[in-house]
Amino acid sequence: MRKTLWLLVSGLMALSLVMAACGPAATPTTPTTPSTPTTPTAPVTPTAPTAPITQLPQKEAAAPEKPKYGGTLTIREAVEPTCCDSAASRQMLGGLTQWYVYEQLLDPDWVKGPAGTGEYDFRNWSSPDAMMGPALAEKVEKPSPDVWKLTIRRGVRYHPLDTEAGKLMGGREVTTDDIVWNYERMLHGPDTAISVLQPRVAAAMKVEKTGPWEITMTTPVQPITAQWWVIEGGGYAVLHPKQVVEKYGNVNNWRNTVGTGPWMLIDYVPGSQAVYKRNPNYWDKNPFEPGKGDQLPYIETVRRLIIPDTSTFQAAVRTGKIDMTAGLPIDDADQLIKTAPKLHYADYL
Repeated sequence: MRKTLWLLVSGLMALSLVMAACGPAATPTTPTTPSTPTTPTAPVTPTAPTAPITQLPQKEAAAPEKPKYGGTLTIREAVEPTCCDSAASRQMLGGLTQWYVYEQLLDPDWVKGPAGTGEYDFRNWSSPDAMMGPALAEKVEKPSPDVWKLTIRRGVRYHPLDTEAGKLMGGREVTTDDIVWNYERMLHGPDTAISVLQPRVAAAMKVEKTGPWEITMTTPVQPITAQWWVIEGGGYAVLHPKQVVEKYGNVNNWRNTVGTGPWMLIDYVPGSQAVYKRNPNYWDKNPFEPGKGDQLPYIETVRRLIIPDTSTFQAAVRTGKIDMTAGLPIDDADQLIKTAPKLHYADYL
């Protein structure tokens, strides 16, 4: 029974682990037993006042350190990431490029997360309108539940890559026409994931340019499904480079990835690792002090190491070779937490 329970829990729960360069957690203090109250005594005659004790000035807490640019973030992946074009593969792909290279119209708004207002901790994934924040679209209006008006962000540029695909895009600015072309392809192409998985939703959706920097999406069939899998992106409905798709037919070859995201994919060895470099032309800025207004991202290099074997991964964590992982079964996580107490972790469904 215990074995079955753990298997079920492992299927539902995962842990995110981050190595931290801090000391071990403080030992919890054992609470003392409250003493029995004594019988009150007669009041004591006050003695002559003594000289006041001089209070030493309290030491002010150190101000948060301004973030610094550079460094490498090393992430462990337990399985091979999928690549890459959900508009040409009849399935939802994009693990190799998702969140790093390509961007959606909207993203979960991290300003509303623990680093900001604390409205969401993002451990329990859901899709309320209020949880989503701006990305390629900087403003959203909903005149009705099935109509979305999105103002496209200006100043977003394709990656300045010195590759054949990068030279095709030339680091140019993204236009409203790019957005309309891309989402029409996502919806109505013959081999798109959404047209295979939700054909009625895809066939009924319309994408129109309704202003120089505005598009309108109409979702008459199952608007919530259309919202989650197309408008908000669902992790797969992302902006692909038009000229590259027109030349090569799709972007299933990782060498042809040219996005607008915070990092650029520069190397990928299946079964080994993927390496990303910082996009020097990224549009987003740090909204918080210290460092408010800094161009993002701060991290120069991201390395995703593909390590399926659990014992190899745990050894890499204990020796400080891995900074972060996600989707760890709870039994493996419990073992790591016991043997590596400096880990920071979060559990989620």
